[in-house]
Amino acid sequence: MKYQAKTLLSLVIVLGISISFQRAEAAISFVELQREIGVVSIMVSNLSQDIQSGRISPEAAKSEIQRISQIINSLMRESSLFSQGQVLGAYSSGRDFAPVTSSREAVVVLEPISGSSVVRMNIGNTFSNTLLSFSVKSLRSDIEVRRIDVTFDERIWRYVGEITLSAGGKILARIDPQHSDFFENAKGEYTLRFGGFSYFIPMNSTRTVTLTMKPRDRSSSAGEIFDAKVFLNNGALRAVDEANIQHSLPSQHGGSNGSFSRKFEIVY
Repeated sequence: MKYQAKTLLSLVIVLGISISFQRAEAAISFVELQREIGVVSIMVSNLSQDIQSGRISPEAAKSEIQRISQIINSLMRESSLFSQGQVLGAYSSGRDFAPVTSSREAVVVLEPISGSSVVRMNIGNTFSNTLLSFSVKSLRSDIEVRRIDVTFDERIWRYVGEITLSAGGKILARIDPQHSDFFENAKGEYTLRFGGFSYFIPMNSTRTVTLTMKPRDRSSSAGEIFDAKVFLNNGALRAVDEANIQHSLPSQHGGSNGSFSRKFEIVY
């Protein structure tokens, strides 16, 4: 098991080298990736100490080693999927990653908030329309939400002039979307990544995350009616708890036909 722990530490070093060469194509900022590597390094160090001291048996350590390996693989994939500049949102809380204060591992619950089946947005209106909302509940530990990916099944930047992401009544990011802000996958879906913020949810607390949008004016929109869906894919929200364990939610029921999906229309 000592060999496996050393192997994981080597993987962390390799990951840092790989990211340093890929940062021009990174999905998230290089600073954020460095912070993620630091979290993984702490996890490896703590696990190695627990194994050597006998606090964790070799058999019990297998699941934690697998978890760390999955996190490393996820970071390596993220470092090459998106182009630099797709880290959205100028908002910054001014706080860095919270230091470890306990060994608590969080249970994070993500639930959609029901609303009308179709949201209608009228061209020329200046008020914001709530298109998607869901609640995030943290049990057994504080959590830090670092990233939220929102996906659309249409090219909404042609019709929407402002998108705002809020949590607990606090604005996390507000942008005027452009084509270059979106990543298109093989299904023809367009993902908008909101990152560069740290939003803390205290233990045993619930916060509501809301996505609002304003339609563009008549002159900048093409067509008379525009139908689309907004949704969360599985793993769209990324958070870290006090035990430095990463949570990617929802784990199921994501996608355009899942529970975290809403239809909307933009009309004259």
